[in-house]
Amino acid sequence: MNIWPKYTTIFDYDGIIGDTEPIYMLAINKICHEFGYYDYDEEYYCSQIGCNLEQSNQVLIDLLRCKTKKKVDHKHFSEVRLKHKPDFSYIELIPGVKKIVELYKRADWDLYIASNSSHDEFMQKTLNNSNKEMCDLIKNNFNLQNFVCGDDHSVNDKGKYGLINEKISIKPKDCLVFEDSFHGASSAKSFGFNVSFNLDMFNYTHNISKCHNKIIGGIGTEPKNESILR
Repeated sequence: MNIWPKYTTIFDYDGIIGDTEPIYMLAINKICHEFGYYDYDEEYYCSQIGCNLEQSNQVLIDLLRCKTKKKVDHKHFSEVRLKHKPDFSYIELIPGVKKIVELYKRADWDLYIASNSSHDEFMQKTLNNSNKEMCDLIKNNFNLQNFVCGDDHSVNDKGKYGLINEKISIKPKDCLVFEDSFHGASSAKSFGFNVSFNLDMFNYTHNISKCHNKIIGGIGTEPKNESILR
C-alpha cells in the first residue's frame, strides 16, 4: 500500500540544498569583528537561522549592543554588512540531498525551492554558481517559476511560506516542507504545511516536537519508504 500520498514538496535552500551556513558564519564574524566582538559562535548563529534579512539584522544588532555595551546604529550596521557580503561563488551541496531531490522528481512530485534571499542572490547560489553539480541539480529538477524568494517581496510580511501558500493552488496539508531551522519550520507549520526536519543539523533539535507535523528522515538518510517512489 502506498502510505506516502503525492505531495508538492518544498525545499528550503540554505542548509537543506546548499551548504551556505559556513559562508554566512564567516561573513557575520567579520561584521562582529568590526564592532569589536570576537566571540560569535554557532549558538548565536542558530538564533537567526531561518530569519529574513531584516530579522537577522535586528538579531545581530541586539547581540552587538548587549555584548559590546555600545550604540550600534542601523545605518552604520547596514553599511558594514554590505561591505562583508557572503561569497556565494561556490557552494557545496548538502550530502544526500541530490538523491532525495531526484527521488521526488522521479515520483513526479511538484518541487519548489524557498529562500529568504533576494532573487539576484538566490540565482548566484543556484543556477549561476561555479559548482556545476549544484547548477545541474537545480536546472534538471526545478522549474524557474517554482523559485520563491522572500526578500523580493519586502512589502509582504508573511515570509517565504506565506508567499508559497499564495502561489500554489493546492492546500498546505498536501505539501511537504524540508526545513533545517526552528524559525522556518514554525513559519511553515503556521500555514498548515507538513514539515520534515533535517535531523542532521545541529540546531534546534530539542524543539522538533514544537514545530513538526511529521518527520520523514534527515537529509543524508534514505526515506524508509523509498521503494514506493521508484
